[in-house]
Amino acid sequence: MKNHEGCKRAFYWSSRAWHANANRNKNPTIMFGMYHKDGGTSGEMAMEWINLGNKITPQLKCFDDAWSALGLFTDIIKEMANVDSGDITQEQFVEILKECSFEDLTEYEDPCGDDDGKQLERNIKDLENHLEEAKIKLSNMGEN
Repeated sequence: MKNHEGCKRAFYWSSRAWHANANRNKNPTIMFGMYHKDGGTSGEMAMEWINLGNKITPQLKCFDDAWSALGLFTDIIKEMANVDSGDITQEQFVEILKECSFEDLTEYEDPCGDDDGKQLERNIKDLENHLEEAKIKLSNMGEN
């Protein structure tokens, strides 16, 4: 097992960060794991939302060098078990992370203050994410 001493539980909400437009063609993703205060990680994984049969579905991704960190997250796994097959949204997953004492390390504002239309692009991306989530909810309502 890796040494996670000096690390903290944290996450990065990639699809909501100020630089999210650089990942416009990628699936929405939240990276989480054990992070060093000076940068780097002793174990990191991703929750990615993918299109699976007309539904946007979360998928946990974890390389084998982060399994020891995943083993520390039994509380997260239990919470995920409570919403099994629920196609939870990014917001719902972030709430689970926060309830399990994960710190949000996402940079929501451009540290350089660059605002030549990038804020509008971020707003568009946020609206696109909300639209996808609304489609999921409508789809799930039709199944019940």
